[in-house]
Amino acid sequence: MHQLNHLQKIEISNCSSLVSFPDEGLPSTNLTELRIWGCEKLKGLPNCMHNLTSLRELRILNCRGMETFPENGFPINLTSLAIVDTPKICEPLFQWGLHKLSSLTYLYIEGCLVSFPAEERGIILPTSLTILTIREFPNLVGLSSVIQSLNSLEELNLENCPKLKSFPKKGLPLSLLRLRIYGCPLLKQNYKEHGGRYWPMIAYIPDIDID
Repeated sequence: MHQLNHLQKIEISNCSSLVSFPDEGLPSTNLTELRIWGCEKLKGLPNCMHNLTSLRELRILNCRGMETFPENGFPINLTSLAIVDTPKICEPLFQWGLHKLSSLTYLYIEGCLVSFPAEERGIILPTSLTILTIREFPNLVGLSSVIQSLNSLEELNLENCPKLKSFPKKGLPLSLLRLRIYGCPLLKQNYKEHGGRYWPMIAYIPDIDID
């Protein structure tokens, strides 16, 4: 596969017997999109992921058997990253440092058991983000002030985080244009338009949908 130098996009889906990629890795010249989903036995991503300097979009969905994170991390030129229902790589991803993805504009993370983001765990997000979605975080209680540093953030989506109850004391980024809150009952109670104690903190956002 590493010799397919003109290849631009790879999609691998529902390959129930796939365990690993070739040792040589993937073509590094022109590959811009890599999407992997429904590969439950896949143990890890290809070798030398950091050498995929043309890669802009990475999607990893429903690969619950994935245990290892690339030794040198992800390509720093990624602009779009989605990690869905692949919980074992969340922790090493956060430890590696999401802030290294300095061109990232879209981040979607779903189904992680760790808290995110949290200052005490050293998690810093790329300030280039414009869209952030956090979904299915059962242990997430509050968003830290890390969110406030995202001065380019335009859309924030929070879904199915039953323990999430608060935003940072100083509020959310003033750049926000859209806020979506679904399946977060405690957050809904505190920030709803009529009767929410902290509604004034988010009232400046043009498009708010809380359900």
